[in-house]
Amino acid sequence: MTIDKQKLKALAEAARDYSGSDLIEHESRYNALACEVDPVTVLTLLAEIERHEAWRTAFLAERDAQMRQRDQLRAENEALRTDAERYRWLRNPAGTIVVRNVQCHLFGSRMDEQVDAARSASAKPAVECDACPRSSGCVGSCMKVAP
Repeated sequence: MTIDKQKLKALAEAARDYSGSDLIEHESRYNALACEVDPVTVLTLLAEIERHEAWRTAFLAERDAQMRQRDQLRAENEALRTDAERYRWLRNPAGTIVVRNVQCHLFGSRMDEQVDAARSASAKPAVECDACPRSSGCVGSCMKVAP
């Protein structure tokens, strides 16, 4: 069923406006609206409203799911960025990570904490390690971090 919404709107506005017009004219406007608005028209308009509400609910649910996924991806991206920055900070200018002594190794759950603490203390790795054979001229290719 096709409903002329513009016509219904015009009739409803005319019937609503009773600004001093005589009673017969107002009743005539109201009757014109009543002739156009039968139960089928009302039910059709209500069904259309319900369809729009269902679409809006589905749209908002999908939007919320996408926003949660976006937030999760942002958090994962930040964690990966932090790990990549740790790696870049540890590697030497030749592009390799060299640890010359078992005391210089970082193990366990404290590794990230230790690297982050060292990164925040300076822009480069610790440059001296008493176990390094080149401790006087160490270029940061080994690193000793206190437990």
